[in-house]
Amino acid sequence: MRPFAAYDTQWLTRASFEPAAGRRIRHGFRALLAALVLVAAGGFALSGLKELFTPPVRLAEMAKLNAALAEELERARMELEMERATRAELQRQIDAMGKQITELNHHVEFLSSLTAQPAGAN
Repeated sequence: MRPFAAYDTQWLTRASFEPAAGRRIRHGFRALLAALVLVAAGGFALSGLKELFTPPVRLAEMAKLNAALAEELERARMELEMERATRAELQRQIDAMGKQITELNHHVEFLSSLTAQPAGAN
């Protein structure tokens, strides 16, 4: 028999007749994945371009709000520093008073021991 003759049946076994569904699904999946990546990248690019299309009045309002919030933040930080300083001073006073109370208790014990009568001295 001659190869590739009109009545040759070996041409059915060539690679072009193998099932290609798996390959098509893989190529389709890759194309879908590439499209999703492009859409996501476009979304990120548009979100960055949104600032370019924001009206100047809105930008001025946002700048004013930002300045007000920065001022409020600075005021809150100052209040926090004042509170910390006050707490530290109060803790120092508490420690000093605790030492003074301890000393006074020792004096009271000492005086009590001097004025106490011995048990057999009646």
